[in-house]
Amino acid sequence: MKPGSYVLLDVTDTGTGMDEETQTHIFEPFFTTKEKGKGTGLGLATVYGIVKQSGGFVWVVQRTRQRHVFSKFIFRA
Repeated sequence: MKPGSYVLLDVTDTGTGMDEETQTHIFEPFFTTKEKGKGTGLGLATVYGIVKQSGGFVWVVQRTRQRHVFSKFIFRA
């Protein structure tokens, strides 16, 4: 991460958790764990693209078996 001033946005979910294999794919376009017709798999890929294009970073941390925190560091303009 480059030195500078960032804005931090944390989003916490209350889902059922993800195994390590699933976590390796979560930012891929069209990747989803939902049943067919229930999701496009574009949400996290879109967030990742926007944040990266803005000079920021995205991390996901599994705090418990059922809760994830998605942290976005966006370079302050």
